[in-house]
Amino acid sequence: MKMSNELFDLLKWLCLIVFPALSTAVSVIFPLWGIPYANEIAKTITAIATFIGACLGVSSVNYYKKDGSLEMPEDEEEVDNNEVGEG
Repeated sequence: MKMSNELFDLLKWLCLIVFPALSTAVSVIFPLWGIPYANEIAKTITAIATFIGACLGVSSVNYYKKDGSLEMPEDEEEVDNNEVGEG
């Protein structure tokens, strides 16, 4: 199954921002208000986020895999350490 870039970005945002914030909010706010099962709900949210994040990691590796090698895009230009500071 192919995943669109939009879906990937949405799931990544959920795993990195929404789920951790929601888990923290549940674990802090529920006990303050006497709402039961705060720990269980927070751990469930964290487990779901971890599972989806692992699936996204595998998906990302498979996306960049070509000819049996892993070619990840470079964030910055490669710098020759011998030339740094010279000139």
